[in-house]
Amino acid sequence: MASIYPRESNKITHIHRKFRRLDKQNKLKVERRKYSKRNWKKISFPKRVKLIEEPNETLKYFNQAHKYYKKNHNVDFDLSEIQQFTPESIAVLAACIGSEHFTNKMGSRGNLPKNFMLRSVFQDSGFFDHVNILDKKLRAISKSSAKLLHKVTKDKVETEIAKENCKFMMSKIGAKYVDDLEPLYVILVEAMQNTNNHASIRSDFNYDWWLYRYVDRTRNLVHFTFLDIGVGVFKSLSVMNWVRQLSNTVNFTSNLDLVDDLLEGKIKSRTLRKDRGKGIPQIYDQSKDEMFKDFYILSNDVLINTKNEIKIKLDQEFQGTLYYWTMGIKNTTNGN
Repeated sequence: MASIYPRESNKITHIHRKFRRLDKQNKLKVERRKYSKRNWKKISFPKRVKLIEEPNETLKYFNQAHKYYKKNHNVDFDLSEIQQFTPESIAVLAACIGSEHFTNKMGSRGNLPKNFMLRSVFQDSGFFDHVNILDKKLRAISKSSAKLLHKVTKDKVETEIAKENCKFMMSKIGAKYVDDLEPLYVILVEAMQNTNNHASIRSDFNYDWWLYRYVDRTRNLVHFTFLDIGVGVFKSLSVMNWVRQLSNTVNFTSNLDLVDDLLEGKIKSRTLRKDRGKGIPQIYDQSKDEMFKDFYILSNDVLINTKNEIKIKLDQEFQGTLYYWTMGIKNTTNGN
């Protein structure tokens, strides 16, 4: 009986082509199943979405979306009835949708808010650069030219991005020298470097970080949101190791019991490299500067207001780590 293969010299090539064809066919099957009409789940947001002010109510919707993604469903985000969607909430939603770790590589789509002013905020944020618009008539006007929302990977130069934001804020706060923005520079660099320090036991994940800057001229504020979608501080290796070391002598009832040790620098980074900064303790110290009107740290089920030292245990859990702060504007004549 004749061999099904060509000559021996071409046998390996023949097998490789066969497996590539099978792999392509399997991918097509997955795509058909992924975008099946029956495989979409809708998330309808309430009229008010305010992550910092109403964290439990807001995180409930993000976590529901995450559950759908984990079960291999696509998610349809209904934004039509929203009247208020705060800048940090927009940043988190866009980062979640843009993170394969969050979406499980499933599909996302959405619509525009009916509220015209809010629609402009979403458009300027770059949100719809990451989400498909359901209404074909609105797709052309939904893309952003401002690009205020940035997904940043390890290929970006951290210090240059921090310097750019400091230069941006100089005229806004009336500073003469870029060195006057040192607290902002330190916070940005520490947050960038700290992202992968919050790695889980699995070492095959690298989490991108996101930086969102929004100029609110109605309140003379600049809103900054920095976040990564990952395991969060309290599920990081450094914190888990700290808990294991002290579990025999200290009773931990919740993550709130770890906050003071974390902010005081008792819980060390997993890298322990001398060229690394001090992470969250450094961010916490710099956040006390008067140039910041508000400053919050949100990770897992803990929300920290660094200005008034209020620490809250949440009922809902955030999938990652977020730093949110505002800075006042003294000169509103310049563009953003």
